[in-house]
Amino acid sequence: MIYFPFFSFLMILSRPSCENCRFFHKTDNGQLLCKKYGEKNDLTGKIDFYDALLCRTDELRCGTVGKHFLKKNDNETMIR
Repeated sequence: MIYFPFFSFLMILSRPSCENCRFFHKTDNGQLLCKKYGEKNDLTGKIDFYDALLCRTDELRCGTVGKHFLKKNDNETMIR
């Protein structure tokens, strides 16, 4: 099999960026979160969202290809 590194480079460029996803959230302290995935804290009732990088490396979540990516609307900045 012949390996074409150029084509694999193009596939990497075509992957969506979390920064352009409607579920992506950057906190005030610089933490990058994915608001699509999280767990409810039974003590506080708040949802603890997962780290965005963790979601992109876990194929059961968004995975390296960004299979649950939803592009932000033009007037949408983030989900609160």
